[in-house]
Amino acid sequence: MRKVLVVCEAAADALSVQALADRALVAEVRWLDGILDSQRTWVVDDGTAFIKWTTLKKRQVRMPAHGRYEGEKGEYAQARKALVYAALTGVDGVVLARDLDRKPRRRAFEDARASTAGRIAIALALPDPEREAWHMVGFEPADAEDQARLTAETKRLGKDPRRIAHTLAPGRDDAERGTKRVLDALTEGDRHREARCLTDLPLDELARRGEAVGLTAFLAEVRERLAPLFTAPA
Repeated sequence: MRKVLVVCEAAADALSVQALADRALVAEVRWLDGILDSQRTWVVDDGTAFIKWTTLKKRQVRMPAHGRYEGEKGEYAQARKALVYAALTGVDGVVLARDLDRKPRRRAFEDARASTAGRIAIALALPDPEREAWHMVGFEPADAEDQARLTAETKRLGKDPRRIAHTLAPGRDDAERGTKRVLDALTEGDRHREARCLTDLPLDELARRGEAVGLTAFLAEVRERLAPLFTAPA
């Protein structure tokens, strides 16, 4: 049984990351199909199958000495703390999930990973601008009502929202061009319908659509970083 920890901002982020990771793992490691839950466990921390960045910030973690990072010190320091914490808990892998919010945060996470010695597998899930964009690009009308909502949003925004998800604004729920508002409009705020955006499309089509919002990069991270944990049946 391989233990994988997700560090993220909220429960919704963990659900999105875990759903995509599981699909990518089964696609890459065929023998996991049908038995994944007996081979992979999402580490439970304080009753949830993930740990929030805000929770981790309050945890006392002894950090090893390391040279200064000339960049986004805050993001880098948080990422390094998460990786040290993960190593101390004895997990096999960790996913660091953080919305980029259209900011240059990626380098800080990549540098934190590069600076962390050890055998733990480290994957980065960095939606841009935020998690909702991943679901948006995966939205595919399943009926006439879905199509009507997509048509209405396309008219409202001037373009198909699935094609411009990477240009939309993170943050405020009521922003005209906000990812949260647009996704809620497409799914009517139905979390089950939202979840299907990451499960209904074939994985290769989801990857094709998701390059600009960081989804494709995360699928590659899972293949290259987490899949090797399952190279042979236990």
